[in-house]
Amino acid sequence: MPDLRSCLARLPSALLAALLLLTAPCRADVASAAIPGGHFYLGPGLRLNYAGSPAGVSLAADLAVDFGDWMAGVDASAGVLRSPTFVLSIAGRVDRFLQAASDSFYVGGTLGAMDQFDGENFGGDGAFAGAQAGYLWGRSRRWGRAAVELQLSVPLFGERAGKPGDYVYPFLSLNFRVFL
Repeated sequence: MPDLRSCLARLPSALLAALLLLTAPCRADVASAAIPGGHFYLGPGLRLNYAGSPAGVSLAADLAVDFGDWMAGVDASAGVLRSPTFVLSIAGRVDRFLQAASDSFYVGGTLGAMDQFDGENFGGDGAFAGAQAGYLWGRSRRWGRAAVELQLSVPLFGERAGKPGDYVYPFLSLNFRVFL
């Protein structure tokens, strides 16, 4: 019988595939010619993480390139997942815009490396997968873009060897991103 962790591990990729297939025809009537493409954006981010009570906060650095209906990027973050668990991660991501407008919803997927740990080296490290949905303001601008998104991150690894308990958590984040 599959356990909850294996079911959650398959959820982000299945959810992303379903969203991309279902939203492919969801295009606005506005032409995307006014949307700049091929530009790099760099900026800070703030993440409110929830993996059970109490919630934590992470700081992030985001690098993205926008090309047509897609945005690809790299995110790095560090912070508190839940007391006393810390989280470090770096990930690649791909997002698809759902509208060809100046402000647009988007959905996407994330794949990267994560380390969850506390003061006694409990936790684990390894690959993780994620899925996100958000809204980007100022897509037609070359600077001063802002986004808010919900992101589910599911670790694809277990507890470090020789440590008792389960100190590895899937979590949901409310992310605030600014691109300068």
